[in-house]
Amino acid sequence: MKVAAIVQARMSSSRFAGKVLKPLAGVPLLWHTLQRVRQVPEIEEVILATSTADKDIPLVAFAQKERIPVFRGSESDVLERYCLAARVFRLDVVVRVTGDCPFIDPDVTGRTVRLFLDTSSDYVSNTLVRTFPRGTDTEVFTVEALERAHARASMQEEREHVTMFMYRHPEMFACQGLKNDRDLSYIRHCVDYERDYFFAKALFHHLGGENLFFSTKDVEEILRQHPWLLEINGDLEKKGA
Repeated sequence: MKVAAIVQARMSSSRFAGKVLKPLAGVPLLWHTLQRVRQVPEIEEVILATSTADKDIPLVAFAQKERIPVFRGSESDVLERYCLAARVFRLDVVVRVTGDCPFIDPDVTGRTVRLFLDTSSDYVSNTLVRTFPRGTDTEVFTVEALERAHARASMQEEREHVTMFMYRHPEMFACQGLKNDRDLSYIRHCVDYERDYFFAKALFHHLGGENLFFSTKDVEEILRQHPWLLEINGDLEKKGA
């Protein structure tokens, strides 16, 4: 089976436009996401999936510079974008990651992929019951399941949120969740709002140095030492942002 990660990204975020190319520790935010996913041994290839809109041309240029293959598809129908990308690259299994997760943990993503490979599931994620930080989100599914979802999903939100149709229909898809041994759901280090970006820069200030790829355990420890950091964007998590 060919297992590849498809990382979705676009420049037109309604909450924080252009976030994926914002500078973070001297490089674009998206660079961290792509390079961290590249470290997962089970993933053979990392693909950037963006839209055909002109405003996403800078993303294409960035990916080409980083030698990351690109697929461009619908801006609003992200389910279709994933399905067509999987066809073009002849994938069997897709690992879905969003580009606004600069602290995605290769170990957590690898564990999610291995759980999928060790079971007969159609869909595995570490978000069905949230015990990992928001920003380590990883979903793994067969292309066959993706094709079925593409053929049947009709609601706009199901087209926008690629896997929603799968986990909403466990009678049709064998779904399984990965849970952490302790609840870290209070940590939010995705970058969805500007305050998330400030939090990300604060983490790099305390943890970056020469090691850009610090782990979830490192983040947990620095937040234990400096709990006030959670005040930067913690209320967004409470609001369900």
